[in-house]
Amino acid sequence: MKTLNISARVLGHSFARDPELRVPQHPRFIREVLTIPYGTDGLLFEGVRDVQVITGRSARSFLPRLLPLLDGTRSIDALAAAFPTLPPQAIHDAVALLYSRGLLEDGPLPPAPERGAEKAAALAGYAGRYVDVTRVNRSRGEVLDRLAAQNVAVIATSAATDVMAALADQGLGALSLVSDPGQLAGGGHDLVIGVFAGDADNPRDWFSAAWNAGIRALHVHVGADKVELGPYFIPGTSGCYDCFRALVPEAPGGTAPDAAFWSGVAALQAFNLLSRIGPVKLYNVCRVHRRTSEGPMYEKRNLARLPGCPACGLEGAGPPANHPDTQAWILHNAAHVMTAKELRSPRDHQIH
Repeated sequence: MKTLNISARVLGHSFARDPELRVPQHPRFIREVLTIPYGTDGLLFEGVRDVQVITGRSARSFLPRLLPLLDGTRSIDALAAAFPTLPPQAIHDAVALLYSRGLLEDGPLPPAPERGAEKAAALAGYAGRYVDVTRVNRSRGEVLDRLAAQNVAVIATSAATDVMAALADQGLGALSLVSDPGQLAGGGHDLVIGVFAGDADNPRDWFSAAWNAGIRALHVHVGADKVELGPYFIPGTSGCYDCFRALVPEAPGGTAPDAAFWSGVAALQAFNLLSRIGPVKLYNVCRVHRRTSEGPMYEKRNLARLPGCPACGLEGAGPPANHPDTQAWILHNAAHVMTAKELRSPRDHQIH
């Protein structure tokens, strides 16, 4: 449990001064969160990213009266009117405190779908509980709308069934299996997911086709002794598949004993990319997991756009791959990998 000793008044003042920090206009308490008394003067909240504890004179007297009114339909002014004996600033400060702890979203609940209500409710509840992790979305409704706008293709490899199953009930607008790289051209896909197992598949044709079609692509390769998780390719922004293989030439081989597990990990990473509910960890990065006689080993390999690569727009740029200056270029890029602007998290900026 993380400890943060800061008052609602200080947080409210910070939100009022910083234009990057905006409290919800119609705050809604996340009802899926478990709230229980804690100690002599505190409330404990469980169900968001971290366990939260709020203590003080008002925690057990005022907050239990405020939380039921946070239903996403009342403005802060309306909430202040419900507590005429308190100064309006106190209401603003309490909302700022709850929001800073990941306990609020903005606006009312989205309407429940007519079909698949149980699974849709579970997805919506998950989105609401973790919407504060990145603050890209202001509410679960924005998460669900974002997912519903996505057209996702899964490459038909031996691991595709597990990936499709993991993403089947995640609110995507379209989810399809593609068996030929030519299907990517003109398909309107927003993301291509390729989970390749051992030596049975040829990833290069697929990722070249996705790159040429301007489609973002997530690469995963699972072998008997090594797993490559990432990179996440963005045409025109990240390095391409050929640059990746120039830097990490050894593709995993053999049959993996846990391919289904890694397919699930790939689906989770794709969900984070599509919903923006979780941090993006694979842009220009390959996370390599190895199985050795001494136990599991892990390394992170950074991807760079290499001089001379025509796909990356560097055709004709020197020096050649074996030149010492090229190694300096690779080391410089490896040490300064930055997330693409479109993938940055407002919460990371606000914490900074």
